[in-house]
Amino acid sequence: MTKANISDSESDVMDMDNVETSDEEGSENVKGFLSVQLKNNIQIRIQDVIVPKGVTHITSQVGSARNGKLKTSKWRALFSIYLPLVILDSFLEGNSSQLLLTNTELLIKCTAIVVAKSIIKEDAICFSQSYESYQNTSNKLFTKIKITTNHHYEMHIPEQRSG
Repeated sequence: MTKANISDSESDVMDMDNVETSDEEGSENVKGFLSVQLKNNIQIRIQDVIVPKGVTHITSQVGSARNGKLKTSKWRALFSIYLPLVILDSFLEGNSSQLLLTNTELLIKCTAIVVAKSIIKEDAICFSQSYESYQNTSNKLFTKIKITTNHHYEMHIPEQRSG
């Protein structure tokens, strides 16, 4: 197993090697994040994503130790462009749980709201509801997760952006 070690740094967000994964091919760790099979499915499908010039490029080896941690721009591209395009096929191919799919969908929805050019009151409400659901599903999936100050601050992003 790979031990969870998620960085709080804004510029070092989301390295799939820093979350627990199951070492057994095709199995899923209840306390973990991605099975080896699901991680491989995502990496394979990312190779097929074609993005316009100027859009941040994500390598097919995202999540591997040699690829390193994602900077903010790559994290944004991963969750707002790449994962929405590849995640459903990746989940269907593997034996992933509905709860993990729901958790990922909620994170993608929250990311889309946060990176929007403008946020209206309805967006802020949607974000709050989605982020609360994301935290609830995360607590069920990741039993050892700790809520940090950054998690609390996330709840206030739409309020700050909508004025």
